[in-house]
Amino acid sequence: MSYQVLARKCRPKIFTDVVGQEYVVKALVNSLESKRIHQVYLLSGTRGVGKTSLARIFAKALNCELGLSATPCGNCDSCRALDKAEFIDFYEIDAASHTKVEDVRELLTNVSYPPLKGRYKVYLIDEVHMLSGHSFNALLKTLEEPPAQVVFILATTEPKKLPITILSRCIQFYLRTMNSEQVLNYLKVLCQKEQLCYEEQALQILAQAADGSIRDALSLLEQAAVLCPTNLTSTAINEMLGYVNQNILIELLAALFNADTQAVFTIINQLHSYAPNYQQLLTTILQLLHQIALKQILADLTVNPAIASLSTITTPTTVQLYYQIGLRGQQDLPYAPTPAQGFEMIMLRMLCFQPVMPDSAMQEQLIKSPPTISPPSGTTNKITPTSTTPPQNNNMQLDSVAWSELLNNLQLTGLTKSLAAHCSLQSKTQDTLVLILAKQYQSMLNPKIISKLEQSLIDYLGHQITLQISLDDNNSDRDSPAALAAAHNKLLRKEQLDKLAKTPEISQLSAAFDAQIYLPNDDT
Repeated sequence: MSYQVLARKCRPKIFTDVVGQEYVVKALVNSLESKRIHQVYLLSGTRGVGKTSLARIFAKALNCELGLSATPCGNCDSCRALDKAEFIDFYEIDAASHTKVEDVRELLTNVSYPPLKGRYKVYLIDEVHMLSGHSFNALLKTLEEPPAQVVFILATTEPKKLPITILSRCIQFYLRTMNSEQVLNYLKVLCQKEQLCYEEQALQILAQAADGSIRDALSLLEQAAVLCPTNLTSTAINEMLGYVNQNILIELLAALFNADTQAVFTIINQLHSYAPNYQQLLTTILQLLHQIALKQILADLTVNPAIASLSTITTPTTVQLYYQIGLRGQQDLPYAPTPAQGFEMIMLRMLCFQPVMPDSAMQEQLIKSPPTISPPSGTTNKITPTSTTPPQNNNMQLDSVAWSELLNNLQLTGLTKSLAAHCSLQSKTQDTLVLILAKQYQSMLNPKIISKLEQSLIDYLGHQITLQISLDDNNSDRDSPAALAAAHNKLLRKEQLDKLAKTPEISQLSAAFDAQIYLPNDDT
């Protein structure tokens, strides 16, 4: 017997073989069991999710010689003929190659005659959206009043292209795209059945590459089995698909988070040597950033240890910024002079643009030169210059800058640092420290993060202390280190603006055009 490819060998023969389309299967099974057979069905969904397979199984259920049933026997002449697409009362047409009105008229020539052998004549029109306008008109009349023993099954990847007059005469089922986990589980079962040895990560890569299509997954698995007949390895699969090892991209993200320009371009040059698909590189980087962001918010989430480590060396704001830069970079990449240059520019953008966060350097600058902000009329100034000597015991002053000094000495990182920076100091006693957090940041209140901050304070102060954080319903964090740093940064920006305005060239332009200048994101 000649070799049969996996996509055909593994085609579902009965409803229970269909993967991931439970609600569609249930509806069709109920229709058969209750003998409520509609005459026009529309199956829509992306490629390789089971539209044609479901149509053939439904045709088999309608015409099984043992009777109309949701569980056709598979052994009678009608079932075997349908499995081979040779059943005389089953008509299948590919509308992509038969778009003309003459093709549709020829198909419908014998539609009014009763079935020759089966119980129903079944017409399957695949990619039905490819029919011309005249072809739809020719089909419409038959769909309005089809003969009693005729069932039409229309299949399409683009249901929006069908005329509303056609859609209104169909029972419509949308076949869902498979998620990666469903495809992975399917591949595992198939590999065991086909006696293929594999690495877990190798099948994960194939499941991701299949992009929700079982048929694509089968084709990729077959290609991989030819490449690695003894054992499917992640290295071989990456090479087959033109992918770069994920560990290199994790190293790239670590270098970006640490603002290590030399390391970033060393890794980029290494990537260039693989001649990769740069769109795919960006997609993988975005997936890694997504995992990092989830780990930062969901501390109990189980992820790759390398991802968990990355989540602690950067802030959620930085991850979100990089994600947006990468997402926009995917759109811009086709317009770059070369994909390699486009990729380098996206990495440079990540290096150059940083969110305004109260990092150690900014806090140190703020302590050395605290901002002077005029209070509104009738109020007192809440930002007071204090000594820059870091507190070494529990006798620290109760003001905002002292709290900034303390944080600078705690050497916090990641989410713990971000939480502390958005808190304002309310009070402190010998054994209790009370902080206030604006309600808009309440998502940061993770018990593990609070515990880390409390332990850092205990280690620094040298005695046991209880940390309490309460929410401020007024959503105000003007006294927090983050707000102080932002205020100082705004003053620096204004100084740059004033300095720029005094240059001769800008002064001449302003005078000539009666113009004003401003810095990006300046709200003045």
